[in-house]
Order: sequence, then C-alpha cells, then structure tokens
Amino acid sequence: HYYAADTLARLERYPEAESEFDEELRYFPQDIRARGGLAMLYQAGGRPDEAAKAVADMLRLSPTPESYALAARLYTMFGDRQQADAVRAQSRRAFADAKGKGRP
Repeated sequence: HYYAADTLARLERYPEAESEFDEELRYFPQDIRARGGLAMLYQAGGRPDEAAKAVADMLRLSPTPESYALAARLYTMFGDRQQADAVRAQSRRAFADAKGKGRP
C-alpha cells in the first residue's frame, strides 16, 4: 500500500493516495515512511494541522533517531524552521545517553 500511495501522491491523486497511506498504516502503524508521506500529502493539500498531527503520531508511535530526523526534514520542508529545530533538540536530549552506550 505504501508504494501505491507514494505513486498516487506523485500523480497528485491525493484522495486515493490518502486511502492507500491509511491502509498501510492500518497494517504497519509504526511505518515512518508512510506517516511522513501522509504528512506531506496533508501539507500539499493545505491541511497543515493534520500534517503536524501525522508527524506527532510518527514520533509517538516510533520514537527513533530516524523518526526524529524525518520529522525535522518534514518541518523544514513545511517552512517551519522553529519546529524543525525543536524536534532536533528533542532528539539530542532523547538519544544523548544512547550514543554514549554504543547505540545510534
């Protein structure tokens, strides 16, 4: 469903893409690619509040360094430099101890 959603979004067939992203997330709720794609879809469709919720859900359901990096990139693309910086700061705080223990 992810690849169908991504393709449909690139073709600007947003309602169909949203359905496919939703279906992907029904089976794989922690899929950060699908959550990021859904956030971009919402932002492109003029739904910034839903885009922000998709990013927040991604960080809540999959709080990994990769999720935080993607969230910062998304907020930068959305033109919200302040939120991107805040996410980077959260990531540094959350994963500072892990780096010292040989983890990412």
